[in-house]
Amino acid sequence: MTENEDILIQKYLNGELNADQELEFRNALLKDERLRRNLELIKNVQHAIKNDPSEFKEKVKHIFTKKQNHYIIKWSLFTILTILIFFFIYKTKIDRQPLDHSKIYAEYFEPYPDNITTRNEGDNTKLAKLLAAYSENDYQLINFEELLLNYETHSDTIIFFLANALMVEKRYIEAQTILEKSDFKQSIYQIQSQYYLGLIYLKLGDISKARDIFLKLSNNPSNQNYALKSKIILTKL
Repeated sequence: MTENEDILIQKYLNGELNADQELEFRNALLKDERLRRNLELIKNVQHAIKNDPSEFKEKVKHIFTKKQNHYIIKWSLFTILTILIFFFIYKTKIDRQPLDHSKIYAEYFEPYPDNITTRNEGDNTKLAKLLAAYSENDYQLINFEELLLNYETHSDTIIFFLANALMVEKRYIEAQTILEKSDFKQSIYQIQSQYYLGLIYLKLGDISKARDIFLKLSNNPSNQNYALKSKIILTKL
């Protein structure tokens, strides 16, 4: 298999040939048995790498020893090197492919349920408006700019639900900021706020901080629900 032939086959398999080039290649396949064998070889390598790299060795061994008219196919040194390089590139790409932390985030993020039974009198009006929109999933009605202005003066309840709404609206940096800078130590949302902050770190790719939070939560017996969720998330990181 020549270098140009190898490139042509890969372009054919990747759908990179135009209509005329593809027609010409298909016609060549009909006439050239060696080209068909090389195409089969590359397709088998791609399939083995994509589905189970551990089968690569057996796939190649099968192709190299395949009999045609009672003769063992003898491949050139260039062909062998091409296949090995091809395998190395794809295997390295697979090994280095980063985990999709966004999928983990999407799997474990859902807005905290609106189950408020008591309210801070000073924040009553703002909280009522926020929760009215929040409970209806109508986040467009939330005046984010007003609530974010001097947010540190709001109750922990407003800050917590505001952060959830910001996360729904994909305003992760703002949600991260108010959760990081607010004091939830005496709040009923102490554990929950840390859990959602951990999810934000995960979404933004700060895996070290996310792991630290979920590790602490997984060892916190005061809320088994979030401890279990955190343990599961840690297994995926």
